[in-house]
Amino acid sequence: MALTKVTKELIQGGLGIDWQIAIKTGNFQSVASQGYFIDTTSNEVTVTMPPSPVVGDMVSIVDYAGTAQTNNIKITAQANINGSSNDVKIDYSGVGGVITSTST
Repeated sequence: MALTKVTKELIQGGLGIDWQIAIKTGNFQSVASQGYFIDTTSNEVTVTMPPSPVVGDMVSIVDYAGTAQTNNIKITAQANINGSSNDVKIDYSGVGGVITSTST
């Protein structure tokens, strides 16, 4: 059966990532289930992951201006990222991705 009706949940992101309209140009604290367009044209931007992640929590990011190779996007968290306490640096232009919590 095909989906024949666009529901409020689909429009508002209730079934996935809720993309934020405001372009991020400075450091910020991310929120689970939200997506962010990040503009690093003028400076590096640090994205801090949610402080108390639950397994399956997701945060999406996109290099909006395509300038992450010059001014990186840094992802930091209170917990480990990929088993390491080091921050993750995105230094490729025009990329996007989803960070998913696999542990608490």
